[in-house]
Amino acid sequence: MAPRKLRTNVLELFHDKIEYMEWLPGEVLHEARLCEEFSVSRTPIREALIILQGEKLVNILPQSGTFVSKIDIEYIKQLTYFRHIMEKEILLEMIDKNISAFKETEKVLAMQEIDLRLHDVKSFMKNDDDFHEQLFQLAGHHELWEIIEKSSRQRNRFRWLKAELIGLSPTIMQHREIVDCIEKKDKEHLLQCLTVHHDINLEETETLQKMHPEYFTKI
Repeated sequence: MAPRKLRTNVLELFHDKIEYMEWLPGEVLHEARLCEEFSVSRTPIREALIILQGEKLVNILPQSGTFVSKIDIEYIKQLTYFRHIMEKEILLEMIDKNISAFKETEKVLAMQEIDLRLHDVKSFMKNDDDFHEQLFQLAGHHELWEIIEKSSRQRNRFRWLKAELIGLSPTIMQHREIVDCIEKKDKEHLLQCLTVHHDINLEETETLQKMHPEYFTKI
């Protein structure tokens, strides 16, 4: 396998391990063990870890080691605010241009219903991303979605923990409301739905921090 392709494959595996909480915040990552586990040399492992450090998903500390980064709530709030602003403008544009979202999103919403019944959080989150990606594609802004997707990796760990706390049902209901607002061209209600959908509830956050204090950066 070509070196670049190998590095990309290793990076994708590492992303999944971190984003879906197989590697927990604060966990030590040993290069030698990673080489053995993934049957690759140190070079693609090190290259992937350097990229992850740039994405704030790992911390490489000289003389100490490499650690999965802890969850920084303030950073996640900033990412969520950025996403909210972008998505609001995209969906309002869809209404102004008379772009329907029902047909294209119904399949992924049906898949989320299946994920809900099976309590498959990983698949649910992937389909959640697919739902939002379809909206951006329908509006003709797939490049903007790629920017959001790359910045969402930090946020995904918080989403995973939040799903454990409050379940998956609210997300599906909010998705259906968003689509309904687009179809009915109800901008006012759409903005309300988006605010709820992107809200980082203070009480939920504090509960998660109390449940898993070792996962979060100290304030």
